[in-house]
Amino acid sequence: MAGTVALGSSDPLDTPEIVYNYFDTGSGEYEKDLKALTEALQLARSAFEEYIKDSAWGHHVSCTCPIGPDDALMAVLDSKFCVRRVKGLRVVDASVYPKTPGTFTAVSTYMVAEKAAGDILAGLTL
Repeated sequence: MAGTVALGSSDPLDTPEIVYNYFDTGSGEYEKDLKALTEALQLARSAFEEYIKDSAWGHHVSCTCPIGPDDALMAVLDSKFCVRRVKGLRVVDASVYPKTPGTFTAVSTYMVAEKAAGDILAGLTL
């Protein structure tokens, strides 16, 4: 039997009793159907997970060349954005942060650029 619908009363507003008989009819090999559906669901979840990883917008690459004092182990840059022990090289972007400044790094990176521009201009000799 493919399923049943039974009325509990003559009141049209009463909810009928519906029995779907999922996987209980047909060939009797419903375990194969359940396994196939479970595998399909796992495949779909994996596909969604990959899509989310590939298209998530909330991540900003930063903090790879942090600024810091001379004794800071991970500080690649000095306070003038110069790379330590490398003459003539500066880094001025979101990588200078020791820690991510927030969700959106654009405004703070503009401020870094303004500070670096001032440092660079102050160091020029005419």
